[in-house]
Amino acid sequence: MEPERIQRHNHTVRLAHGVNAIAAITLIATGLALGDQIPAVLVAAVGGHAAVNGVHRLGGLAFVIALLWAIGIFRSPTLGLVRDIVHFRPDEWRWLRSFLTCILSRGRQPAAFHTGRFDPAQRLVLIVLLCATASVGASGLYLYILPDAPRWMFLLVIRTHVYGAWMMIAALCLHAFAGLGILRTHKGLLSAMFGDGTVPIQTARTLWPAWTRKKLHAPQRNPHGSSHTPP
Repeated sequence: MEPERIQRHNHTVRLAHGVNAIAAITLIATGLALGDQIPAVLVAAVGGHAAVNGVHRLGGLAFVIALLWAIGIFRSPTLGLVRDIVHFRPDEWRWLRSFLTCILSRGRQPAAFHTGRFDPAQRLVLIVLLCATASVGASGLYLYILPDAPRWMFLLVIRTHVYGAWMMIAALCLHAFAGLGILRTHKGLLSAMFGDGTVPIQTARTLWPAWTRKKLHAPQRNPHGSSHTPP
C-alpha cells in the first residue's frame, strides 16, 4: 500500500535550513536598515545605526566564514548538491513548460516527468540565489577588510553588494512562496522544512517524479522511518 506522505528531508537538513534562514533574515533586515529602507524609529528601537551596522558587519563575516567552513568540511555532499542544481537535462526544460500548463489548468494536466532531485523551477531560483549570495558574500568581505583601493573600486563593490542583495531577496521571496505551499502543485510543502520533513505523496510525484519513485522502492519504505534522502 502506498503511503500518504513521503520523507523529503532529515532532521539535520531541516536544522541547517532553519539556522540559515534566521541568519539570512537578520542580515537582510540589518542591511535594509543601513540602506534607510526601514523606518528610523524601528532602527532606533534596536540600538540605532551603530548597533545595526555592528550586527550586519560581524554577522556577515561570521556567515561567510561558517559557509566556507561548511563547504570545506562537507566538500563531497556540497559538490553533489551543486551538480544536482546546475546540471539540466533535456527532459527538465520540457518540464518547465508543462509545469506552467499544470498550474494554469489547476492540476488537470500533470507536469511532465523529469529525473532531477529538485524540480527545474526550484533549481533556477536556487541558481540565482547561489550566485547572488556569492556576490554579496565576496563584496561584503571586501568591505569588511576595506583595503586601500581606488574610489571607483569601492563604488563598484558597493553596487555589487546592493544589487546582489536585491537579487537575493527576490530569489528568497520566490523560494518562500513555493515553500509555503500556496500553489496547488506545492500543497503541503511547508512541513518538508518546518515540520516532520515529510510531504504529501501527490506533491512529491508532481515535483520530483523520479526521486519519488526511487524513494518508494528503497529498502526503507516507511515515510516516517529512516530520514535518509537518496541523492
